[in-house]
Amino acid sequence: MMRNFWTTLALALFCLVGVLVAPSQAQLQIDLGSDDQVFRILRNSGYTDAKVTKRSLTIIRTEACKGGKKYQIKVSILGRITSASEIGTCRSRVQESAFSERELRQLLEQNRYTSIETRKARRGFQAIACRNGRRFDLSFNRRGKIIDRKDLGYCQRRRLSNDQIITSLENAGYRRVNVIESNPPNYLAEACRESRRYRLRLNNSAQIQTRRTIGECGRRFSAERIADLLKERGYSKIEITRRNSTPYRATACRNNDKYAVTIGRRGRILDEQRTGSCRQRFDARTLSSLMQRRGYDRIKIVRTNRAPYIAEGCVGDALQEIQVGQFGKILREYRIGKCARPVTRKQLQGNIQEAGHVVIGLEKDGQSWRSRECRQDNQVVVNYDPYGEQTNIRANGKCRSETVLDVLRTLESRGARRVEAFVEGCFDGGKYRWSFDRLGNRTGRKRVGSC
Repeated sequence: MMRNFWTTLALALFCLVGVLVAPSQAQLQIDLGSDDQVFRILRNSGYTDAKVTKRSLTIIRTEACKGGKKYQIKVSILGRITSASEIGTCRSRVQESAFSERELRQLLEQNRYTSIETRKARRGFQAIACRNGRRFDLSFNRRGKIIDRKDLGYCQRRRLSNDQIITSLENAGYRRVNVIESNPPNYLAEACRESRRYRLRLNNSAQIQTRRTIGECGRRFSAERIADLLKERGYSKIEITRRNSTPYRATACRNNDKYAVTIGRRGRILDEQRTGSCRQRFDARTLSSLMQRRGYDRIKIVRTNRAPYIAEGCVGDALQEIQVGQFGKILREYRIGKCARPVTRKQLQGNIQEAGHVVIGLEKDGQSWRSRECRQDNQVVVNYDPYGEQTNIRANGKCRSETVLDVLRTLESRGARRVEAFVEGCFDGGKYRWSFDRLGNRTGRKRVGSC
């Protein structure tokens, strides 16, 4: 009976504690279904790129990056990080980047944006584009995720093309249209109607604002004007294939596409059919010249057998990689490391000696260096670029060292008396000086220090 009483009392106290404690704990708990709360806790602790990997009743397991390292982190439902274990490294955002300006433009077009302008930004891309009559400034990270959007106001109407002006005037009964000036919102053109030739000023909607007569119009279109007509329509690389009878025919390029164009006897374009491409493939052998024109030096060609073609080069002390498409367009250009700075005389001489060679003479040759060296028994003249890299070497005879006797004789010929030779070196941990006479006999030994 007594045992049942204490059991009943313990259960009552447990329930009472649960009633008092539960509300306060509920305020600390995080929603087990909300990743955002977990990510906010990790961000506040300096972690990035977090993801939830496993959930239990009381613990949420995550993975996240911090300081270039990857961690496995446990977060309790009370919103506390209970443990963090390093499990690897995190790739940098530059390495993760696989998003290009071309993909950005496609993404915007798929989302019904028009008048698109894109450029690379410090941490991704920036675009200015129109949608539903409004103009927006859009910022994207390197992975193509939008991070900011600003409304810039109304979109102005796009500039009229020569084709739009010509088509509008032809629909109004004009022929032999020649666009003289294209300066929005005003456009100037010359065209014929009946037997008169007019100068016409149009607005941004291709509507005629003013018209004045400037002369008479001939009845027949001259074949000599075919090239001018096609240039006015934006064509280049024009070749007239039929000029002696109508309709006239020509081939020409526009926007890298090749067209077969048919022109009527009054100078009206009757047909335009795309027949191929005008783009010329990039000659990978000119990749080095392309980089030099862009200010690169110390250029190293990495890949030329297939597009994109890849090379490396230095701009100042920045080592950059450049990727070029099959038609010569630069696809990527980004920093991958550092380049060596120009060497000093002391640095270059030290580098040569560290390589086991003896420097006889070292002098500046413009921005480069020229060195006379002994390499084993051979004397050579070596050219180095400003950064200490060998660019040329040629033989210059033999390196002959005089004997000790030759040296002493030279000194004696100059008046020296009681000449001896001294050699210093280490022996059994001590530094010694040995003396020799002119015949090579040792005449003394003295300890002069320690090694």
